[in-house]
Amino acid sequence: MVKHFTYFDSRENFFRETACATQRNFYEIISDGNPSCLYFDMEFYSQSQLNEDGTPTDDELAHTIATIRAEAIAHWPALVVDPSPLDHVVVKTTSRMVGGVWKYSYHLNWPLAGFRNNCGALRIFARHLSSLDPLQATNAKM
Repeated sequence: MVKHFTYFDSRENFFRETACATQRNFYEIISDGNPSCLYFDMEFYSQSQLNEDGTPTDDELAHTIATIRAEAIAHWPALVVDPSPLDHVVVKTTSRMVGGVWKYSYHLNWPLAGFRNNCGALRIFARHLSSLDPLQATNAKM
């Protein structure tokens, strides 16, 4: 399976480009010009879920949330004045064994950090985040 991230400037262009595709699986479509909330997917792999004492094996999730929060405050001046929309994050998760290691998938959503008119703001911010060393995959598929 290949993941592909792309952009279409209209619904018509989306249909034109995908109508004849033999495999049509589209996920997480974010429309420009429509209200949306700050949202990200995160995946990582680990040898185990918990240490012997029951604590998590790492703090990757907490570190990622803190990094996104700090970068959002630096990126949007309104959040410097009032960062409280970033105080509440909804985390949906699933994990499973893949090739002998645990694969974690998280959906991170800040429902109070929204955009009245997206206009590509999330895409620009996501590109910025993808360039940060602390958010780079270090253990992809171990």
